[in-house]
Amino acid sequence: MRGGRLILLMVLIFALILGDQLSKSLMVDMFRNGEIPAQVTSFFNLVLGWNKGVSFSFLRSDSESMPYILGGFSLLVSFGLLIWLIRERILLIQIGLGFIIAGALGNAFDRFTHSGVIDFLQFHYADWYFPAFNVADICINIGVGLVLIDVLFLSGHRSKTDKKLTK
Repeated sequence: MRGGRLILLMVLIFALILGDQLSKSLMVDMFRNGEIPAQVTSFFNLVLGWNKGVSFSFLRSDSESMPYILGGFSLLVSFGLLIWLIRERILLIQIGLGFIIAGALGNAFDRFTHSGVIDFLQFHYADWYFPAFNVADICINIGVGLVLIDVLFLSGHRSKTDKKLTK
């Protein structure tokens, strides 16, 4: 990979982590000061939740070591994804991996500093509520989506010449 592209991808990752952490800090401060309404629209609320598990509170535990175990796992996965990102030649996959890494690191930071992930975005319809989530979760989903778009729809359309150039 060319150095300029890698620098731009690192800037993207840093910017996404910064945006995630700033949004979480803003929500914690606003809820602490009581300045934020819980209901924004008829289908969207701002809430403050602390997820001590992984997706949808799976593996939730009040164990003092669990945030460090889950955070450490996130760091290991992020490191593996970073190696993939550096070796990858397809820009869309690199960007997707950057989004996933940023989301994983943003949530890992929460686990190490708050013993749980700060969630604050909540959609609902009538009495059905989707679990609260955050900007890092959005990053992970966008990243997975970009990788899947490439793998499912674009990779088969590359010519043999393109495939040789990307290796």
